[in-house]
Amino acid sequence: MEANEWKVGVVGLGNMGGKVAESIVSKGFNVIVYDVNPKVTILLKEMGAEVANDLIDIAAKSNIILTSLPNTDIVREVYETILNKVEHGTIFIEMSTIDPGYIKDLDTQVSNKESFLIDLPVSGSPEEAKNGKLVLMAGGNKEVINRLQPLISCFGEQVHYVGKPGDAKAVKVVNNLMTMGNVAVAAEAFSIGLKFGIDPELLFNVLNQSGGRSHHFSKRFPNALQRDFEGRFSVELGEKDVSLGLDLSKSLDVPSPIASLVQQIYRIAKSEGFGQEDIVAVLKLYEKWGRLVN
Repeated sequence: MEANEWKVGVVGLGNMGGKVAESIVSKGFNVIVYDVNPKVTILLKEMGAEVANDLIDIAAKSNIILTSLPNTDIVREVYETILNKVEHGTIFIEMSTIDPGYIKDLDTQVSNKESFLIDLPVSGSPEEAKNGKLVLMAGGNKEVINRLQPLISCFGEQVHYVGKPGDAKAVKVVNNLMTMGNVAVAAEAFSIGLKFGIDPELLFNVLNQSGGRSHHFSKRFPNALQRDFEGRFSVELGEKDVSLGLDLSKSLDVPSPIASLVQQIYRIAKSEGFGQEDIVAVLKLYEKWGRLVN
């Protein structure tokens, strides 16, 4: 199947999936899209994408199907619907952050259909997806992944091949577990400096040049200083990903006490009403606990 024969179906047009779809459409590929919320298809239709009526419609019209969905249960439901409706030889690209164990099972189901599953979770922001700057972790048939490079390069700048389907999801879960811990510890430490009376901008500038900094401290805390907590990657999704990490550690019999504490921080943030705000909104918890705000 040559690139000019590709019919790319994209299922799930949320923050990440929508920008991935925009990037693919903008590069001239034949794209069919579907989301349970029809409002998010409007822009893509204006850009030239076809909007499918339902999952069965997109399965019938696509020979490559890319999924970017919120959780394991939704991914399972989608694949149960579409797997029996596609032609043999279909390529599935699964980009969600979900249970690695399920992806192993899904790979068996896809193989039984004489098709291919590429496990392709991402690291980066929706804006980076739109601009082709994502970091991608790839698991699956390496030859197929290489053939897909013209498509993958629409939204990804780096592709790290890590092994079989499920392996890439495991790497992504570990990455996000580290991310949520980094942001929570940074928020706790930063609030101590604020309570002592250090100017917030000065504190950020010094820490951002010092050994305690992290990628997400540098990326997200400038927004927090501007009181911009727009949900680029929400507290709710962060808590979900920590839960995935804890489930993985339990299945492997690896103690993870720090991750358990991190999960509680994000759960408390959700209960305080910050669930749809960016993960850096955990700083607001510490501001409240330290009586830094009225």
